[in-house]
Amino acid sequence: MLYEITPGYRYRASASPILVGERICCVSREGEVAVLKAGAELEVLGRSKLPEGSYATPAVANGHIYFRTFSQLVCLECPK
Repeated sequence: MLYEITPGYRYRASASPILVGERICCVSREGEVAVLKAGAELEVLGRSKLPEGSYATPAVANGHIYFRTFSQLVCLECPK
């Protein structure tokens, strides 16, 4: 195990995490997006909330990241 989250913290993911540059992007079933720094130490760079939940792994193309929620497609520009 590389990372261990604080006991009691519930992050229910059904999508696979993806690596975007030096960042790992994770999406929970509830639609929470967590961005982690890729490395030996756990560092949460940010969290955000999608309009609704998601079971889908995000996709990256042409400088954008796509999140499919239960009824929407959300597109964001990837940070440089």
